[in-house]
Amino acid sequence: MFGLNKFFQNIFNNYFCDKVVVVSEALKEIFIQRGIKESKLKVIHNGTPTEQYQANLELIKKLQTELGYTDDDIIIGCVARYKNQPQFVKALQFLPKEWKVLYVGLDEKSYRNRFPDEPDILDVPQEVKCLGIVNDKATVIQYYSLMTVNVLPSTMDGFGLTLVESMAMGTPVVATNYAGIPDVVQHEENGLLYENENYEDFAKQIKRLVEDHNLRNKLLENGKKTSFEKFSIENTINNYEKFFKEILGS
Repeated sequence: MFGLNKFFQNIFNNYFCDKVVVVSEALKEIFIQRGIKESKLKVIHNGTPTEQYQANLELIKKLQTELGYTDDDIIIGCVARYKNQPQFVKALQFLPKEWKVLYVGLDEKSYRNRFPDEPDILDVPQEVKCLGIVNDKATVIQYYSLMTVNVLPSTMDGFGLTLVESMAMGTPVVATNYAGIPDVVQHEENGLLYENENYEDFAKQIKRLVEDHNLRNKLLENGKKTSFEKFSIENTINNYEKFFKEILGS
């Protein structure tokens, strides 16, 4: 049934659509592999409203107190629901036990249900806190400011918006060199990438961002430019307007 649906979808996209918009180069390649003509595909990245990325110092201090964190703590965070968090769990075995771990968007029960055959999320040397899903977007944004590094161990992201959010809030990122993530993160330019399922490499990249202050400052500066210029919602709107004019003109 899936094959039949795919067959008709390809016919529709190849012969009855002017263009198909995808949000990353990786998705474009996937569509080509599935039979969509390259000439039919147009990459337009997602964007984010930049005005929301302002530090709320009062709220940040409140969240820090609630979690029992101090300004001196090294906190490795992950803001995501169900990605590939077991990779993060395995990488933590190679990191200092004094560091702390914060999951936003994932709770212990959901982790165990999602990854029943993987290492337990709490079976690591570090102190771990799992906040589960936080429905207030304004509050989620402020959690980035508590983190020393934000990680995204994903093999399913067509884009990776949490990485853009983190850059905008001044928190450096480490993510999987996979799927649409390299569209957002350029290694050693605005963030760091690790090879999928290489847990020691994952840990190594996290340590670099904690310990190498020159690298960290460079990535923070470039990350701000990435989020506020390349992936702003205004830039995305402009790209769509330009795209529609090209379609109508042709």
